[in-house]
Amino acid sequence: MSSELDIKFPEIYYDGTKIRMYEYLKTELNRTYADIFLFAMAFAKKNKIPPKELEKPTKLSPGAFSVQMRVFMRSIMIAEHNDVYVIRDNNAVRRMCEKYANAGIGRVYMKIKNRNIEKNVEDILAELIQS
Repeated sequence: MSSELDIKFPEIYYDGTKIRMYEYLKTELNRTYADIFLFAMAFAKKNKIPPKELEKPTKLSPGAFSVQMRVFMRSIMIAEHNDVYVIRDNNAVRRMCEKYANAGIGRVYMKIKNRNIEKNVEDILAELIQS
């Protein structure tokens, strides 16, 4: 992948109406918003949850996503369209990933919040991604 594609990657947004979910998961999982965003995105894609528009687009901090994270985001777009050339449009990649993260965040939140307190959070995450 050319570095030009990476340099032109746009800022990422999450749905600000779900800030409490992100805050809760950040604390419970000891992860960043970007980590939570990616997990929710992957969960929604894997479980065929339809992408959902953001009600209140809220910018994630600049630089929150590493190069590896952006590569992962592009792989979701390739899987969605079954075409490697779709990654040329970084804005389309961003929008697709935002919609999938928005679709998955509520279910991830509920699974973690309603878990058996004796169950390890990492085990819950593994179960979610394997389900």
